[in-house]
Amino acid sequence: MELIKAGDIARHASEYWAKWSDDITKLVEGFHDQGWVHGDLRLVNFIISGEQPDEMMLLDFDWGGECGKVFYPTSVLNDELVDKTVEDLRITKEHDIRVLTSALELLRPKYHGK
Repeated sequence: MELIKAGDIARHASEYWAKWSDDITKLVEGFHDQGWVHGDLRLVNFIISGEQPDEMMLLDFDWGGECGKVFYPTSVLNDELVDKTVEDLRITKEHDIRVLTSALELLRPKYHGK
């Protein structure tokens, strides 16, 4: 375990969003290639260091495990995790990708007037 002085993700998003998006996507693809899922790729589980804002870290692996063999702990899920295709609460690669895509879109800088 490590103590991290967190940086302000929103403040650095316009500068680092593309790098963060690429890095986290590659990390998750690496999990998936090995047959693993994270299970909770919501934005609340991303953190940057105040000292190295270009590096994004992924937290909260307690729902992770072997793809198709781990389950969401309850059917009462956070709205960001809810998916009408989740019938047996089994966590799949597709669920990871859907939640990650949504989180990255929430973080994507909005450019007005362009």
